[in-house]
Amino acid sequence: MHALILEHNSWIILTIEDVLREIGFSSFAVASDPMTANSAAMVEAPDLIVCGTWYRNLDAIESIRTIYADRTTPMVFLSTSPGEVLDVLPQAVVVAKPFLDQALKEGVVRAMSEACSQALKRLTGLRISGQGDRMNQALEPRRAAGAGS
Repeated sequence: MHALILEHNSWIILTIEDVLREIGFSSFAVASDPMTANSAAMVEAPDLIVCGTWYRNLDAIESIRTIYADRTTPMVFLSTSPGEVLDVLPQAVVVAKPFLDQALKEGVVRAMSEACSQALKRLTGLRISGQGDRMNQALEPRRAAGAGS
């Protein structure tokens, strides 16, 4: 799997790469600003984006919102001020800096799970929580037909 890391500190980048390797990622693109991250995502679509740098200027936030709005690519934000990220992106997966390896792993799992859930909702048009009821309703005529045999 391929991850895009948006971070300017090389030690943090190496730590993120090490943690992601442990959970199956094998290639990485690194960007130090949102514009470069957008370009890198166009060259090779990432399976995950880890945004380790939170930008307070409006252009950078809008750029990150553009990436995040897609929601088909899981994103994890690393921040010393998680509340600032959540104020702008309330549904974001945020891991507080400094972070433990396990916290980053859990954040990645949560982000990937939520992205899968969102993708399923878009593909099927079903509410995930009500999926079982709809499937049962769809199967009911088949069950009734089979019961009379």
